[in-house]
Amino acid sequence: MTKTKTIKRLFALVLAVVMAAALLPATTLAASTYTDVKEKDWFYTPVTEWSTGTNAILEGYGNGLFGPNDAIKSADLNIILQRILGETTSVWSDSASLTREEAAKLICEALKIETVASPTTSQKFADDSSISSSYREYVYGLKARGYVQGQGNNIFAPKSKFTRAEVLQIVYNCISGFADSSISGGTYDQDLVVRRSGVTLTNVTVRGDLIIGQGVGSGDVTLDGVSVSKRLIILGGGSNSVTLTGSTRISNAVSGKTGTAVHIRVLSGSSITNLTTLASSNTIITGSVTSIDASGANSTISIGANSSSSVSALTVTGAGTTVTIGSYGTLGSGTISANNVSLLGTSGTVTGTITVSVGTGVIVGTPNTTVKVLTNAGTVKDRSGNTIASAGYTGTTDGSGYSNDDATSSGGSSGSSSSGSVTLYYRDKNDATSSKSSGTLSSLSPSSYYPKATSNHYWDGDDGYATLENDEKFSAQDYDFYGWATSATKAKNGEVNYESGTSVSYVDYSSLYAVWGPEDAEDEVYYNLYDDDDVLTLYYRASSTASSTTEQTASSSSTSRKLSYYDLDPDDYYPLST
Repeated sequence: MTKTKTIKRLFALVLAVVMAAALLPATTLAASTYTDVKEKDWFYTPVTEWSTGTNAILEGYGNGLFGPNDAIKSADLNIILQRILGETTSVWSDSASLTREEAAKLICEALKIETVASPTTSQKFADDSSISSSYREYVYGLKARGYVQGQGNNIFAPKSKFTRAEVLQIVYNCISGFADSSISGGTYDQDLVVRRSGVTLTNVTVRGDLIIGQGVGSGDVTLDGVSVSKRLIILGGGSNSVTLTGSTRISNAVSGKTGTAVHIRVLSGSSITNLTTLASSNTIITGSVTSIDASGANSTISIGANSSSSVSALTVTGAGTTVTIGSYGTLGSGTISANNVSLLGTSGTVTGTITVSVGTGVIVGTPNTTVKVLTNAGTVKDRSGNTIASAGYTGTTDGSGYSNDDATSSGGSSGSSSSGSVTLYYRDKNDATSSKSSGTLSSLSPSSYYPKATSNHYWDGDDGYATLENDEKFSAQDYDFYGWATSATKAKNGEVNYESGTSVSYVDYSSLYAVWGPEDAEDEVYYNLYDDDDVLTLYYRASSTASSTTEQTASSSSTSRKLSYYDLDPDDYYPLST
């Protein structure tokens, strides 16, 4: 008998709280021995340990039989998982039997086991191709933890039945025991589950996950000098808080409490390095957390509502997430990469930049905050609907969290480079593909340059791109230059992101495609302008040989020179790289 198993069994003997009788199926009586479970059987130990006493999560049939090779049913497995986490369950009911891959998903979701979406060749089961795509990541999540193995010859048999004995074997592999009352000292090699409110763990080492289960309800749990090798998973707790004290240091924590908020208090001397919030979770943070990964959709996070609290870095990838910085809260920097995210708090402090890389419907309402919006994101607004910054720009909020209306070009984008390396892709007269830096183009005569992906095509200003006949010529005299598209597809569709008067300094794409069309057809071209005031600037040279010292600027609303779609003669003007 190993030291770990000895600790587990001694631990089980001293547990004061026994599962309520209501948890037992009405027709089932726990038994210490079963006629169909022999000591020589591979499942003897897990069945013995997890079907009787305070560890009884799955009992026998009440007639001396356990049924180890019977298929587990979905209702049965759900009740087993609820018991593990301390939830009150309903009576047993009949339901469909589960396959091995279906059971893997239920177990991973209940115990928040990390899934493995892309197993390596050496990690794969021999029958990997027969595992359904919707269950694959869960199967390999269990395997990565060592909770499941193959049935011989590295065969997982995903469509085979999942037996009652196999359920208890996984529990035996992953759980050291239940902390239904306070514990002082001890090392647990697998997961330890807290199922009751009022528990204090003192100087405890958990080499697996420490799970604060739903059975804690809205009560409190205290971790005093606790060490957790893997993750602290918080599924229960309330306003009374989950408190870390006495130099409790957690590298990875997971907050998954839904409904009423769980209050996580990190007292002086303790720490959480990274906290991940799950979907629909509701979390209050007091104290210091190095980083928060808000990956779950529709989660709610409050930082520093009542006492000094800080988060160095925030990453939001879950759509619909709301983060509130309270009057005692400080956030360093943040990255938002999801739709409908709100960063709020009229008196919170944000010391760094909030970068919005992807997403629409983002709201920032914290005071004195710098918001950088990359070109793949939508416009960011304040809580009153005013624009802080649009795509490709950086703006700030004022002392009350409203837009300062001072957005300037961000000078960069997500996945593309700044205006200093703008490139035009084109085909030459011999239909050869080429490209030139915008600072070295000899001219943009449409007889020489037209979109790379549409050889011998041009925008006809009406139906889209038309094909030139053999006797036709693409002439500068007959076509107007409308502007720049950011992809070959947009150019083909006549979608101009930057029209002819746009300043090159505002262009955040690393490559551009010219859009030409027949004279007087500009109304047929779709313009997608980023400037709301129509003050668009063209930087140009008087001729292709002019030196950079003769650069001039003019705005579309300038009284000295009004730029139009006809003013840009491609033989005279072309974009500069600066």
